[in-house]
Parts: sequence; C-alpha cells; structure tokens
Amino acid sequence: MLKLGFFTDNTQLAELVGDLGRQANIEVEGIWAEPLLNGDGKWNFSNCFSDPEKLYGSIDVGVISISSSELFMDIVTAAIKNGVHPLVVGLPDLPLSTYNQLSLLSAEMGVELGFSHIYHRFSGFNYPLVSPIIAHLTRGITMNQLNQFEMAATLRFDIATILSLTTSEVRRIRTYVLPQSGECPSCMMVFIDFFNNSAITYNLTLGAKRNFLELRLNSIGEAIELYEDEIKLATSSLGGMISTSIFLDDLNNFTGCIGIQREPLLGISFVMKILSAVEAISQKMAR
Repeated sequence: MLKLGFFTDNTQLAELVGDLGRQANIEVEGIWAEPLLNGDGKWNFSNCFSDPEKLYGSIDVGVISISSSELFMDIVTAAIKNGVHPLVVGLPDLPLSTYNQLSLLSAEMGVELGFSHIYHRFSGFNYPLVSPIIAHLTRGITMNQLNQFEMAATLRFDIATILSLTTSEVRRIRTYVLPQSGECPSCMMVFIDFFNNSAITYNLTLGAKRNFLELRLNSIGEAIELYEDEIKLATSSLGGMISTSIFLDDLNNFTGCIGIQREPLLGISFVMKILSAVEAISQKMAR
C-alpha cells in the first residue's frame, strides 16, 4: 500500500485528508499545512508535520496544492529529489520552461509527476476518444473583462478540457480575437485540428448574460450535447472546486502507473501540451 503525504495551503484539500484516510488502499501518513496554521483560522489536523523534510522521508506520493509559485517550486522540487512521486492538484501559473525543468528532474530521479483538477469533467461522458471527432466548446462569462491571471487560468483550464477529448496530437492552431488590440479580448475563437482529422473549436465570450460552459461533440455514430450553467470561473487557486470523486479517479490512475514505467493520463507530457497550445494562442492575442 502506497503512503500519501499532503502539502497544501488549500483549505478544501486539507479538509479532504480525513475522508481520504478512510478509503480502501489509501494510507495517509501526514499533512504539512503550515500556511493554514499561520492564519487566523483554527485548524486541528492529525499527523500534522511542521517540517516538510520529515514528511518526504515517510511517503511514496506527495499530494501538492500550493498557491504561491515560489513555495510550490520549493516543495515539489524537494519532493522529487527525495524520491517522492508528486501529484499536483491544479495547474500552477508557471512558464512552460519551468514545467520542462520539472519534467527533466522527475525523469532523472525516476519518479512520476501527475496532476489533478486541471480541466472540466462533463458528467456522463467517457474520454479521451480514439476515433476522429468534431467538437465545439463554448464558454460564456458575465464579466466584461478579465485580468491577465484570470484570462491565463481560463485558457489553461479550457484548452486542457479540449485536449482531454481526444488521444490525437495537435497539428495546427488558429486564433481569432476581438478587439484585435488590447490586453483582454471580449471575444475569442480558437480552431484546433489534430493529426487524426479531429477538429475542435473554442469560443470564449465576455459580457455574456450568464456563466456557462457548453460542449457539442460528434463522433462516428454519436452526437453529444452537454451544458452546465452558472459554472465558476477557473482559477489557479481552485477555491471550492475540489471534487473527492475526481481526485480519487486521478489518484488511482496516478498510483497505478508508479513502478511500471507508464506515464499517467494526466502526466507532465499532457501538461506541456496544454501550455504549448496556450502559448501559441497567447502569442496571437499579443499581436
């Protein structure tokens, strides 16, 4: 049985630790949540470690959710160097080059690096699909403008959702924005085609009447329409967005890959595909 340790400043993930400890085949060794303990809230965690170094030595998998980029890098780098397999909850706002460094370091140390809660899961739909698809993902946001961090987090989350639909690799990306100048477009359309002849469009509209996310997908002999209203805006902090069932699915996939030299479904390669696509879109927006 693999032993888990948690490193977090996310209150929802911290509260989840007790529930996970009662799951079959999961042994929670302890939690490092020093940023929470230093705040005004009164937290009482069992097996709470004051020094993360002491936790590294007693676990196989480190579940990490840290909002500070600098602290996140300290924790995840130390975990990898101690032979711990990190499972990162959320997608920290770091450049592609930094994720590439983490990829090289994890390969050097022989550990897996996985992720959870990095895209939207539509209920009742099993993916990724191997056969070609034609799909449309549409997001409406009531806000008239997003700041740089909100826009970046939304793009990462939605592009990850798109890439999760198919097993194929991206062949080409085309991006159209209105207005064509300024930091934050009010309307965006992204067209992505894949090597297996799949094609997916993404539409983002600000100033919509409601917040929603809609997926329309066609595959051979199948047509799917999925719609979710009043959906929360994606953020790096993942406030209020952690799902126990999704986390357990991702954790089981991740731990099943440890020791058999198979990259997790949501591994570092998938994350680098996301960031490469977002980088291409952002370059078009900056022109």
